[in-house]
Amino acid sequence: MKHESWRVDKLGDKPSKTWDEACVRFIKEKAHKKSLADDKAKIRALTSFRGRLLTDLSRDFIMRVIDGLDVTNSTKNRYGALIRTILNLCAGEWEWIDKAPTISFKKEPRKRIRWITTDEASRLIAALPQFYADMAEFSLMTGLRQYNVLTLEWSQVDMQRKTAWIHPDQTKSGRPLGVPLND
Repeated sequence: MKHESWRVDKLGDKPSKTWDEACVRFIKEKAHKKSLADDKAKIRALTSFRGRLLTDLSRDFIMRVIDGLDVTNSTKNRYGALIRTILNLCAGEWEWIDKAPTISFKKEPRKRIRWITTDEASRLIAALPQFYADMAEFSLMTGLRQYNVLTLEWSQVDMQRKTAWIHPDQTKSGRPLGVPLND
């Protein structure tokens, strides 16, 4: 029989799990997530959480740790979202804690959307070695990500119909993607 590590919370009346146990369960249950490697990296970076009882993770403590990260507000929000997800699972589905602390999010700057001009694209392509220039031109024409360009196979290209398709397991969104091709 597998032994689970239990501790008793500061009131002494109720066994409590640790942050580490919650993270292990989260990783096992979310093994299918495409962004799991990112989640694992964030969990590893949260060293202040290691060994702490879930009942000791107060809103003030969590926000102090998040505020102390030397990253942008957007990245702080990604950490906060992961912590919130894990603690909500602990409170809801797993019933390990009574209530998850509320985590507030930072204001993120509005980003300006900028498109590369035809002249800039031409100069970029001219400055690259031929192999990279071909890839860059194909990416600019199709809008495909680097991974999709590098893993595209001839079986995914229909030259007569001038289309290519990316399988759902190859896209970030998990949905199939049809791509029109020009000459």
